[in-house]
Amino acid sequence: MSVRGWVYVIANKAMPDLVKVGYSTKDPILRAQDFDGTGIPHSYEVVYDALVLGPREVEQKAHKALANFREAKEWFRCSADVAVRAIKQSAEKILQETAHLEIGGEVATRSLSQKCTHYGCSMPPTKDYKGKPLCEDHWLRERRDRFGGVRQLLNKELNR
Repeated sequence: MSVRGWVYVIANKAMPDLVKVGYSTKDPILRAQDFDGTGIPHSYEVVYDALVLGPREVEQKAHKALANFREAKEWFRCSADVAVRAIKQSAEKILQETAHLEIGGEVATRSLSQKCTHYGCSMPPTKDYKGKPLCEDHWLRERRDRFGGVRQLLNKELNR
């Protein structure tokens, strides 16, 4: 029987574009707290975690996928999105996944669906728009459509 555990992405705002991809059989948020107090001015934060079977194997596959970004040991110089994609591609099955988003200084947690909720899209979601998990492209399209219409109305009013 395989061990269940988490594969996670941890980041720290003091080190932009540097993420740790690791695994643990305990809660990833507790794991991130293990790093606090190491002299870094900001706390380490879990950006993403996935509950999987065989977390060590998934972590090792993700490390191989990220080999070109390796900074040292389990640290990679890339965006969190790139690291999350590597984990998703490395896992045969994700039992549960959570993206931890910073909103106004507070961390809000939401579970991600396995794919973008836009009709016909199978890309993994990376953003949330009005409670809908969307991939980057559809998130940008939703934002453009929403705010593009407002801009057009304002321009008409200003040109009168």
